[in-house]
Amino acid sequence: KENNFFVPGSYPRLTQDGKDGDEIEGHIENIRGGDTIGFKYFDFKDTKKITIITRGYCSGTFEVKTALDAPALAKIKVEFTNNWEKFSSPIDLSCGKAPLYLTYCGNDVAMLKGIILE
Repeated sequence: KENNFFVPGSYPRLTQDGKDGDEIEGHIENIRGGDTIGFKYFDFKDTKKITIITRGYCSGTFEVKTALDAPALAKIKVEFTNNWEKFSSPIDLSCGKAPLYLTYCGNDVAMLKGIILE
């Protein structure tokens, strides 16, 4: 059976720089204002700082949550950059294992390559 699944370029999606088979890390592109990216599960024991690696024509913040309907535990300010850059925020998480949600609040389009918990 043929698979005709297609995601329009205006939605967040996993991609990579380069072609299939290249040993290049992937990233999420087309993150727009109001989009939420979720990950399950992280061990947040003793986490005091969260860093995200982003690039793109963006200006705004990523709100950090452990539940979709919860208030933001931290806000990470991001700015326009053509290169992958690290942006950080202090955070006090000691809730053990939980999901992580990042909601982009801002203008234009961001990309996300990684998350660092310290």
